[in-house]
Amino acid sequence: MQRHSSRLIDLRHCAWERALLRAAWERRSQTMKLTLNHAIAAILLMLSLAAPVTAGPLENAISAHDEPFGLATVPVPQNAIGAHWRRVQKDWTVERGILERCRAERERCPSRAALQFLTVIDEARGQTGRARLGYINRAINLAIRPMNDLANYGVPEIWTAPLATLANGAGDCTDYAIAKYYALGEVGVPANDRRLVVVSIKSRRMDHAVLAVREDQRWLILDNRRMAIVDVADTTEYVPLLEFNHRGMRQFVKPALAEDTRVAAEPPD
Repeated sequence: MQRHSSRLIDLRHCAWERALLRAAWERRSQTMKLTLNHAIAAILLMLSLAAPVTAGPLENAISAHDEPFGLATVPVPQNAIGAHWRRVQKDWTVERGILERCRAERERCPSRAALQFLTVIDEARGQTGRARLGYINRAINLAIRPMNDLANYGVPEIWTAPLATLANGAGDCTDYAIAKYYALGEVGVPANDRRLVVVSIKSRRMDHAVLAVREDQRWLILDNRRMAIVDVADTTEYVPLLEFNHRGMRQFVKPALAEDTRVAAEPPD
């Protein structure tokens, strides 16, 4: 990942942010200590060894035309990576309450991270369309220093909600994508038009997290490795594996099954 300049946040004068980071650390240190690559590999191996997809999962499929990358998705059973996402959702519920209080009384806001996030949101609201998406992508990329979880927290894999990440000032690809996911929600992008997507990078043989967002019926990618947004239709760099949003965790279906899932997911005309 590219390194971006950012302003380090001094946590010594903000006891609340230290407590937020400590609480996030204590909760997450009990989770499975797997790297993103290893955890995803284990999940995909489990799914590949499982029984063939039956009518049940297909009935819960989301058709290819409603998903990024033109591939249908199906729900995934509960697992360690899904637990990371559920924990982030719970943490965001708390953080959003802090954000609302700081929005109402900024001069009394105890969190520099909340004020920083509000600034990004306010600036983005002044723009529309792709300009708004591009602004959020650049602002979050510049606000967070790239650092893997082992160096940052001492464990191989942790997902953090936006304010915890901004308070720390550093994060990995999932942390960038999570911050963008919730920033877009705050500026009015519907939940059904946002996806945190775990992809495989063909050229580097590595797994990576990006944010996919639908704008004018086109899916765009916000990636912490670049400042420009990318249209999914214009790139073959990414191989999508898993996605996360308000529906939970879902797996992208192989093209050979796409037609079957389309039929199962959509009612007849």
